[in-house]
Amino acid sequence: MNSTGKGFINLSSLAAIFFSGLSFGMGHLYIGSGFVAWFVLSLVALTEIRKDEEVKEND
Repeated sequence: MNSTGKGFINLSSLAAIFFSGLSFGMGHLYIGSGFVAWFVLSLVALTEIRKDEEVKEND
């Protein structure tokens, strides 16, 4: 994956952190939980991308 895709995922995870904190601070627990899930999924996507890149480098 190119650096633009990784940058978008990083930006997305930062937005998820911000909005989850904002939602929890305002007392919206369900919305905040959704943003936490969004953050976790973006971390999983980044981890998978890094693993794929490492495999390509080792070949």
